[in-house]
Amino acid sequence: MSLYSLSGVVKTGFVLRRHNQDKSQEDYNTELERMNAQISAENWTLQNDNKQLATLIKEYEQTLENVMTTFRTRANEVQQRELTLMREYERKLLLRETEELSKALERSTHFSTSLGRIGGALRAIMRALGGEDPSFNSLELDIQTNENGKQTTADERESELAAAEWALERECELTRLEQENRLLKQLAMEHAGIFASGNLVGGGDGIRELPKLPVILKVPARTRKGKLGGKGVGPFGMYKKFDEPKLGD
Repeated sequence: MSLYSLSGVVKTGFVLRRHNQDKSQEDYNTELERMNAQISAENWTLQNDNKQLATLIKEYEQTLENVMTTFRTRANEVQQRELTLMREYERKLLLRETEELSKALERSTHFSTSLGRIGGALRAIMRALGGEDPSFNSLELDIQTNENGKQTTADERESELAAAEWALERECELTRLEQENRLLKQLAMEHAGIFASGNLVGGGDGIRELPKLPVILKVPARTRKGKLGGKGVGPFGMYKKFDEPKLGD
């Protein structure tokens, strides 16, 4: 290594300088003690500040914890109140829906009952027009028959005969009443013509004999036993109209 390179290394180093060479050893020690005391005082002040900051941080954390606890409690109360209101409104809505459904079911039941009554009245009218007893309900007898089982053949024949005889009796009675009504109308018209011409029924050759009404056979009534039905029964529980012999044959 050359001397020039060594001189370069020496030039790059720090120059050590000595200070306070003008002071004595006592002054130097005094100044050093004063500086140490100042540093100690500053250190003590920093420690106090650190303690106060730590206390403040603890108080802040405690305050924040209290605030969060209060917030959580308040939020829980609000949530519980909202849930209570929601349950109350849902309960009221369910009650209202239940009441509406009950009313709709009641209206439907009343409507069905009214329709049933109207249908029963119409069936009674149709049975009356068809020569059947209006108070006789074939549907109830069908239900009772299905519940009790099959009836015997003798009972079925008896009921068929009773139904046929009852229908025949009713038709005969209706025919007789129609003929009587027609004859009464004819007599009334003849009497009106006689009174208009000035001739009385008792004048002239004598009392005029009124025409006799034709005799119509009347079948004695029989008591119906069991269900009325068979070949003589038409649709809708109505009895068929039997062909009757003409009067005068």
